[in-house]
Amino acid sequence: MFNRGFVGGLYVICALFTGQACAGGQSDFAIDDVERFAQMLASQTPITAQLIERSYLTPGSLGQTILAQRIGGSRTLANTVNQQPEIYQRAISMCLPAVRSLRAKVLERIRRVTSYVGQPQLLPVSITIAANNTAATVNNQGIALALEVICQQANEPRDVEQLVLDYVGHEAVHVLQYRNSQRTEFRFTLLELALIEGSADFIAASATGHSSQLQTVRERYGDKHAHQLWTRFFPLMDTFQYAPWLYSPTAGEQPADMGYWIGQQIAKAYFQNSDDKRQALDDLIRLKDAKAILKHSGIAQHVGFDEDIE
Repeated sequence: MFNRGFVGGLYVICALFTGQACAGGQSDFAIDDVERFAQMLASQTPITAQLIERSYLTPGSLGQTILAQRIGGSRTLANTVNQQPEIYQRAISMCLPAVRSLRAKVLERIRRVTSYVGQPQLLPVSITIAANNTAATVNNQGIALALEVICQQANEPRDVEQLVLDYVGHEAVHVLQYRNSQRTEFRFTLLELALIEGSADFIAASATGHSSQLQTVRERYGDKHAHQLWTRFFPLMDTFQYAPWLYSPTAGEQPADMGYWIGQQIAKAYFQNSDDKRQALDDLIRLKDAKAILKHSGIAQHVGFDEDIE
């Protein structure tokens, strides 16, 4: 399974909680970037920084703006395409046809997720091509998905639809977290980051009735190794040591990003233990006090973590 990478993960989090508040615009689903990139490849012109700039980046788009730091400019993107041409060719030949008809389903996924928490929002979604280093992120304008990364997670064309919808659902929660946050300090503990990501997984899954493919892998491992995972996580939860829990490769059989599973379990238990479900969802969106959410969830006591949680 694809691992977003440490830097890419932090970039997502920074985008969530910085920038100007955004007014809702026309909710839309754009794939213009990928169509333009496909035309560029079809021309069989040697890929250079100048070609990338002229034929792909210069027109500009929401997706390119959101992923600008991950694209890294025309030279970086040209080098990446030339070094890994098969990845980009596959994104165009197999995955682009699959996303062309997804607009209605993507907008419906956004409606379901944002309405589930009582905060319907209009969120533009832009599918683009970047430098093969992150699958999805948000800023104050909407959601961007990098097709060349998502396509690597698809075994066949029919997988693409579900992957895109799963990413959209997760990232839509991140936009709501951004828009509702009142934080002024943006250095997150491991527990806070796990809850940011895990709450997004929990809310998206609850709204849609199913876990994403990436969640399913983590859930399967987590169910088998729960005690070991909690025993290792709790002593580190107040630190800023994210690896191997988030945004980093892992050794052995443990899937990447098991911090998502940790956060999802806490969010789920918090929701189940709350009498006011609407308020619980609001708390998971705003994430004012991660320790209070953990304490009320009862997870620590359930798994035998003896230290008091303040």
